[in-house]
Amino acid sequence: MLTAWRPLAMADWAMIVLLAVFLVAITTGVAAAYRDAPAPLVGLFDNAYLVFAALWSVVIFGDIPSGIEVGGLVMIGLGAAIAARPPSRQQR
Repeated sequence: MLTAWRPLAMADWAMIVLLAVFLVAITTGVAAAYRDAPAPLVGLFDNAYLVFAALWSVVIFGDIPSGIEVGGLVMIGLGAAIAARPPSRQQR
């Protein structure tokens, strides 16, 4: 953070703007989904980006997740799946 930053080329700025537009579209869509659908169900799919992030990390960068990282992904996925389950008859 304390070193000099390199100047960005026009292509760099264009990529930043494109990614910002994608982020706004995605977060708006997720907010709409939380408004219109049951939150536990949306949360299950909202956490699915972690799997895709790990997949693209392997495919694009060749970075294999460690055992701890895979364990964390599994725990987050299990938590989301448990939260998305319908309530039992006793809880209704």
